[in-house]
Amino acid sequence: MASLPEVLVMNQRQASALCLAPVAKPVNRQSRPSGRSHQPVLRLLCPPSSSPDAVPAFFKQQDSQARHRVQSNFQQLESQADKINQLSAALESAIAELTATVAEINFDSRLLSRRSPNGFAACEYREVRLPVVRQKSAGRLVLMTRPVDLRRQEREAYLLAQQLRDRDRPHP
Repeated sequence: MASLPEVLVMNQRQASALCLAPVAKPVNRQSRPSGRSHQPVLRLLCPPSSSPDAVPAFFKQQDSQARHRVQSNFQQLESQADKINQLSAALESAIAELTATVAEINFDSRLLSRRSPNGFAACEYREVRLPVVRQKSAGRLVLMTRPVDLRRQEREAYLLAQQLRDRDRPHP
């Protein structure tokens, strides 16, 4: 019959001094008849062995697995951050298309209803913010929002038209 793993019993202070994480929740000992309660006991599962070197080897293996999981999770985190930023850029592009379409509808509706120059507005604009993931200098990722300039295309079109008019005008 295979031998059962030995159980190493220590209090929380000893466990934290060794930087060991419990594999089970702390178990409270029953209090003595005097009514004093004891500190919770952490039970750490260790591999069966007659050698004291086996315990550190067990935790080295656990550390290696934890490092691998952390590295894998960081790669997944980076991938998710890139995906959020790509979706945010695509959403900003779709919003720009929406504002361009609204501008065309508003222009055409003014032509059709010559009576009221400010009559119809196909869309009401409010503040729009999009999620974005940025990386701080220390490497920490920050999930935040950034504003979307809904009038950017209108301003760019106005400036371009102004430049073309200025170019076509004779200068004294």
